[in-house]
This record gives sequence, structure tokens and C-alpha cells, in this order.
Amino acid sequence: MTNFKRIKTTDLVVGSIFTESIYFDDGENLFLPLGKELKEQDIDVLVKWNISFVLTSPNCIAIPGENFEGYV
Repeated sequence: MTNFKRIKTTDLVVGSIFTESIYFDDGENLFLPLGKELKEQDIDVLVKWNISFVLTSPNCIAIPGENFEGYV
């Protein structure tokens, strides 16, 4: 992925669903497929592996899931 947007691990919100796939910080390995809800254990993996950001398309939008609590 040559043109990408970084999302800080600390900015990820449990329950979000993204309009584009999310990749690990290497830009090649898939972290979260398009349309799949982000779960707590997904974020835990990033923290455990000391991954400070993930990558996605510049047009990606996070859509709040059921756990939405004012994410902006």
C-alpha cells in the first residue's frame, strides 16, 4: 500500500466498522477486513505486539458499532 492513512492504536474504538480494510503497520499484512467489527481482543493484539498504528486507505471511515460512545 503506497498511499495510506495511519490510525493510532490508541484512537481505535471497540465496535467500529471500517469502510476499507485495515493493515498492520507494515502495510502488507491484513489486520481487519472491510466491514468486520473491531473487537477488544483485536486492540489487545496490537498492544501486546507494540504496534502503535495501523494503515488503511485515505478514504477509510470508521462507522460506530453498537458500542459507540461519542467517537469523533
